[in-house]
Amino acid sequence: MSAFPAKHPATSMGMYQAREELANYVRNVIHEKRLSYRKVADRARRAGYKLSHTTVSEVVNGADTSFGIETLQAVACGLEVPEEEVINRARGAVKASPSEYRRRLTDQLYAEINQASPEKAQYLEWLIRSLLGQEKPDENRA
Repeated sequence: MSAFPAKHPATSMGMYQAREELANYVRNVIHEKRLSYRKVADRARRAGYKLSHTTVSEVVNGADTSFGIETLQAVACGLEVPEEEVINRARGAVKASPSEYRRRLTDQLYAEINQASPEKAQYLEWLIRSLLGQEKPDENRA
C-alpha cells in the first residue's frame, strides 16, 4: 500500500505543505457542497469504501499522518470529485491558481475571525478595514 505525500522529498516542510493543500481542498469542497463529515463518509461507504467521519475530520484538520491511496480514493468518492484532484493535492503536486489562493486565504481569515475572542475579532475587522482604506488607522489602536 502506497502512502502519500510521495512527491515531496522526505522533509517535514514538504509533507506539511501537502497535508495543508489536501486539508484546504477538502475543507473547501465540503463547504461549497454543504456536506458534513458523516455525509462524506456515508457516500464513500455506499460505494464500497471503508471511511469514517473521524478520518474525514483528520484529513480536513491536516492530521500528522500519511493517508493511503484507498483513503484518498474514498474521500474523493465521498466528495464526488475526481480521484486525481485529491491524490495530487495529497502529493503536493497541485499549485493553487491565484483566484483559488485568494479564496482560500479569505476562507482562512473568515474562520479566524469567527473563532476569535470578541476583542480579537474587532481588531481583525479594524485591520481589514484599514487595509481596504475604509477607515483611517487610529494611531492608538496598534
